[in-house]
Amino acid sequence: MRPAALALLAACSSGAPPPAPAQAPLPADPEVREVAPGPLRAGRVAFRATCQVCHGLYGQGDGPAAAALHPPPADLTEPTRADAWTPARLEDTIRSGVPGTAMIAFEDQMEASEILSVTAWVHTLPAGGT
Repeated sequence: MRPAALALLAACSSGAPPPAPAQAPLPADPEVREVAPGPLRAGRVAFRATCQVCHGLYGQGDGPAAAALHPPPADLTEPTRADAWTPARLEDTIRSGVPGTAMIAFEDQMEASEILSVTAWVHTLPAGGT
């Protein structure tokens, strides 16, 4: 996670700073299929670097910082949520954040192409990721 994003996350939480991100790279994940080069792979990489601290490795809202956040991070794998979240709504949420939650606006933290890639990746999570 970028230092600026981590600082914003800590400021938005209930006062308890999130645990420090792991210094070692994430281990290979045998449960997630290899992603072809392109936006989905870039989205998975950006998600794991920026979003997984709250949303967890698989997007289930169980990241290392989740316990300190109120309300808790969204479970991005929930099928009912997937039906309601169009790609445009996901993109807007990532870009603008969600008032009253720890979900910060990433428009100043991520390039537009990164936001689109993360949007594409998150949209695959209810079906198990791509």
